Amino acid sequence: MGAGIHKAVGAVNDVFQTLSNITVLEVLEQDPRPTFILDLHDVKDHPHYQVQSVACNNSLRSFLNLEDAKSVTTNLEDRLTQHEPGRYREYKEWAVSFATVESSLNGKQSWFPFGGLLWSRSTLRKRWRIISGSAVNLASVNGGTNDTTNPSAGVLVSSLKANYTGSDNDLGTNEACYSSVRKALDVSWTTTLPPNEHTQLFRNTNWEATALGPLETWPSHLRQMTRLLMSDSRAASLFWGPQKVVVYNEAYTPVASRKHPGMMGSTFAQAWSEVANEFPPIFEKARRTRHASTSEAPFFIHRNGILEETFFSVSMAPIYSDSGELEGFYNTVFETTRQILSDRRTRTLMSIRTSPDLSSFWHDVLVGFESNKLDIPLALIYSLDRDPKTGSCQTSTTCSFEAATGMSEDHPLLIKNLNLENDQQELAPLFKKVMTTGSSVILRKGDGTLPESLTKDVQWRGFPEPSTTAVVLPLCAGDEVRGFLLLGLNPRRIYDEDYQSFIQLLSRQLLTSLTSTTLIEQAGLNEANLASQLVIRTREVAETESRFKALAELTPIGMFYMSPIGEVLYANDTWYEMTGHPKALCSKMSFMDVLLEEDRPLMEKEWHNLTVLRMKRTIELRLKKKWYHQASNSWRNTWILASASHEENKDGTTLKSIMGCITNISLQKQAQEDALARAALSEQLTESEKKFKQMAELSPCGMFYITPDGQIEWANSQWYEMTGHSRDPQDHYPMSFYGVIEAEDHPLIDRTFERLTVEKKAAHFEFRLTKRWINTIGSKSFEEATWLLGLAVPQLNEDGSVKSIMGVQADISKLKWAESLQMRSRIEAEEARKSQEKFMDITSHEMRNPLSAILQSADGIAKSLTEFQSSSKTLVMSGELVESNLEAVEIITLCAQHQSRIINDVLTLSKLDSEMLQVAPVVVQPLAVVKGALKMFEGELLSHNISLDFVSDQSYAQFDIDWVMADPSRVTQIFINLMTNAIKFTQAEAKRSITVNIGAAVKQPPKDRVAMIDWFPSRATSRKRDLTLDPDWGKGEQVFIYFAVQDTGRGLSKEEKKLLFHRFSQANPRTHVQYGGSGLGLFISRELTELQGGEIGVESEAGKGSTFAFYIKGRRATSPLDEASYQDNPFKRVDQEHNSPRKAQKTELSIATEPPPLPISLSRQPTETDVTYNVLLVEDNLVNQRVLGKQLKKAGCKVTLANHGQECLDFLETTNLWKGNDNGCQMDIILMDMEMPVMNGLEATQHIRDLQRQGSLIKHVPIIAVTANARKEQIEISLKAGMDDVMPKPFRIAELIPKMQKLMSELEKFDVR
Repeated sequence: MGAGIHKAVGAVNDVFQTLSNITVLEVLEQDPRPTFILDLHDVKDHPHYQVQSVACNNSLRSFLNLEDAKSVTTNLEDRLTQHEPGRYREYKEWAVSFATVESSLNGKQSWFPFGGLLWSRSTLRKRWRIISGSAVNLASVNGGTNDTTNPSAGVLVSSLKANYTGSDNDLGTNEACYSSVRKALDVSWTTTLPPNEHTQLFRNTNWEATALGPLETWPSHLRQMTRLLMSDSRAASLFWGPQKVVVYNEAYTPVASRKHPGMMGSTFAQAWSEVANEFPPIFEKARRTRHASTSEAPFFIHRNGILEETFFSVSMAPIYSDSGELEGFYNTVFETTRQILSDRRTRTLMSIRTSPDLSSFWHDVLVGFESNKLDIPLALIYSLDRDPKTGSCQTSTTCSFEAATGMSEDHPLLIKNLNLENDQQELAPLFKKVMTTGSSVILRKGDGTLPESLTKDVQWRGFPEPSTTAVVLPLCAGDEVRGFLLLGLNPRRIYDEDYQSFIQLLSRQLLTSLTSTTLIEQAGLNEANLASQLVIRTREVAETESRFKALAELTPIGMFYMSPIGEVLYANDTWYEMTGHPKALCSKMSFMDVLLEEDRPLMEKEWHNLTVLRMKRTIELRLKKKWYHQASNSWRNTWILASASHEENKDGTTLKSIMGCITNISLQKQAQEDALARAALSEQLTESEKKFKQMAELSPCGMFYITPDGQIEWANSQWYEMTGHSRDPQDHYPMSFYGVIEAEDHPLIDRTFERLTVEKKAAHFEFRLTKRWINTIGSKSFEEATWLLGLAVPQLNEDGSVKSIMGVQADISKLKWAESLQMRSRIEAEEARKSQEKFMDITSHEMRNPLSAILQSADGIAKSLTEFQSSSKTLVMSGELVESNLEAVEIITLCAQHQSRIINDVLTLSKLDSEMLQVAPVVVQPLAVVKGALKMFEGELLSHNISLDFVSDQSYAQFDIDWVMADPSRVTQIFINLMTNAIKFTQAEAKRSITVNIGAAVKQPPKDRVAMIDWFPSRATSRKRDLTLDPDWGKGEQVFIYFAVQDTGRGLSKEEKKLLFHRFSQANPRTHVQYGGSGLGLFISRELTELQGGEIGVESEAGKGSTFAFYIKGRRATSPLDEASYQDNPFKRVDQEHNSPRKAQKTELSIATEPPPLPISLSRQPTETDVTYNVLLVEDNLVNQRVLGKQLKKAGCKVTLANHGQECLDFLETTNLWKGNDNGCQMDIILMDMEMPVMNGLEATQHIRDLQRQGSLIKHVPIIAVTANARKEQIEISLKAGMDDVMPKPFRIAELIPKMQKLMSELEKFDVR
């Protein structure tokens, strides 16, 4: 043995020695792919490096059309460039990249498409780079899958013909094919984008029609910026390339407004044509400074049900390539609508001033509105006339038109003198209501309060749309209403709290100014009362000032008046509270002390602009006063937005004061800082996140992050594909993954989750998913449980609490299946071995015992007859000898029947195992089926003195059961098994009786009809499909027919009943010894019952007998419509059907698939003296010819023999059935075997039927098949070929003669021709 081992080791060493002598160049020359080798030590990093090979093979020289290796060395780069000039630089970079360390390819793929070939690379000893190209199967590319992550995914097939000598075009280098290859090889990078509808819109955009081209051709930098853009939570967009093609994220959709989704892929000039001329300076500034440029810009977006006016702070950041070229701009926007509108409306309020008289005041008000056409697109002023009787405006009923903006003077509403009592005039009711209530009235188009006439034929200022909201204000001087102001409001702003506050402040400001104007006018009209009026005016002015101050205190904006030298003349509480300025301190420029030191120079500059240059200014400043930022748990400087203007004296030359307001914008500024911080952090994390996601997507394992409450934070694509969990964010909720896990494994997941979150320990676990995988074995497919192996680790916060759970999962379904298959196979093999041994023992015993009895009985008959022949001098047998021989014949018959039952059971079992046993429904009467089956047992019951009672349950008549669709042969087969067992176990008892019951039910199975029955549970398999739903069963009502066989046999114990209905199983081992049998009968009965939609069961008690019951499912049917015609002429039907496409299984057979046991009679069979048929026996077996021919002759028939079908046809020509041969041989019927030489029975029968149709035979020839082909399918084929009936072997002459008589009597009756 040791010598043998040493010899084998020596042989292996010889092989390795031989292989080690083979050089790389030898392998290279045998490689059919174009291949060359580079020396990486010679690779230079500068772009003008010339690629030179140190070795190449014949395939490369053929591919490049070069003659020798030397020309390849010198001309390699030139020839490769000619194949695809546009991509050679990228191909060369791929070929020599990271020359020193092959393992650090940094994501570079190991394959590259170039010149119509798919090139791969490998490196030996960190120096020799081997480059090989394979031809691409373009048909596979065009019809393959979308998985392009690697060539082995099935998208590409590498195949290069040996010693290739063709042209470039033969390798598929034409542009169209190459484009398909490029597209198929390109990684689908868009799958890493957020899974939402906006990403889908991005993918569906026709990028080929844009300057950017198809997605698969986008450069890596553009892809990186697109991933950053789609992940940005801010409203952002990309303007890429010279044409500034637009790409934007989901948050940018409201900004795009109506331009969405058409903006995607358009150019900037197309997308923002209305502002395209304003942005070039912004782009130029960003390009020049190489830094982000920020500006304010208005946008109109659909929001709150309207096209809303909004303002955004627009940031434009330039994007440069690695080479320093400008590639595009990254644009982010931040909404500043509230701040801009507040400034605009504040300026409007500040423009309302006191006028010298009322006539000037009305026009001065409209002049103040001129600066705000957007918020006040329409203004209409009426003054209230004084009552001539009382001299007061309060009792006046008329008013006069004073001024309007937005309406022409000939507008129908502009009535010069308006009567408030005239309701026909549209404005009169409104003014009257305002005058009565003393408060403003809001008119809205939405609720129908805004009259259509107020918006018709109006020359709208600002936006072109008409106002949808208007307000009517009382113009008061003190407590007296002096006029009315109707304002149309901004159609692109909703009437929100800010708008309401503005209208209220405007109303109060108008009140103050009108009051002052009224006082001034009265002072000028009455100089005599100047002193008293001055006091009154001063008091009213003070009151007005007081009111104004009160109103100022209500506004959330800080308001102030300052002298030209910086003293605070007045400020509301909001201003003091916001700035932290002491109220008692009013020194020169004291407000500078509240500013942050760094912002003082800016304030000094702006103060100069206000006081010297007299310019209106709006600036952002920081205060020393801090505010608490809860998110960062820190104190921050307060930011304010200050707007100020100057006020001059009447002479217009002297500066009177500085007035303005401030707004706290700390939150907005903080939001901007947070956004910038997030952007910076996002940019820092983009690269690492991109690498991680790429690795995660390439990993074959599922990866996930889960929160401590079970919420899925993130998972890669493999995890979703493995588990079947939905990607929809709405389906992600705490513990949502329980929905994809088998319920039985939920406790395991509970324990695992507790270990991770409570014990804070890593966990390994295996579990099953509800998702199934298809296991294909050969041509069959099976659903199997999906098993996953998981590893999870808790991630902890600094305080030790669980922050998240990170884990990976791998699919181990096939491993689990293999383990279970191995276990099942081992168990099944052992059980099969034991069952087979048991079956062989039982079958051998059951076959050998009868065979022995047959041989012994045959020997006894032969011996007795021989002795009689040699010793007897008379031809008369003694009664004892006859009785002895008859007993021996009976034994032979019984043994043959027993062997036939064993064979039938084995054949049926084989059909069940092969799933070839089918149910063929026909229209039958269940009562007739049962009675027919019982008739088979009459002789056996009589011989054993067993009484039989047949009972039809009342339910059978109650549900009016008559004709049903069922399979009578299968029902009879079950019934025979049960009756055989009942007789077998009853024949030795003192009391011998059997009772058979039949009943019915509808809708529900009749399990309660037979009391105390233990029904054997049906198996939940695909075979439980409801067969009655098939078209062959018709559309009648579903019914259940049940049968019960009750006997007075030995009965069964509880332990014995458990063994019933199983394969090769009997009640106990003594059963086989005492009663015989294979243990298959009840198992076959159970299978046949379940096959027909039913169940079988038993009720038994030891010593008291047994009741076996079963039920089947069928459908109601009517009496066959063609029965009469069939009975009228059954032979025409046979003649017409043997070539008909109609299924043979529809024909109701007159024989059983497996013949039942025949009753045995000890008396001699009666002689058929009236049987005198001329029979043609077509049989190739000489023994069967002799035996059957002899039996037929004894029955009175005249028999002619034929050895095969051709002899049969030849003989027919000599008979009286042949046309024109009236004096020929007489022939009445043919008995036809199936399997014969020269011509078989099927072919002969078809020829005979053809001769009948052609007229060569003058009438129908009855044909009965006598064959051992007893399967149902074989019988159907025989009938379809044209045979009238089938007699399966083995059979007795007593069974054959009735069939012959039936056919001949029908032939004579109808004289079929």
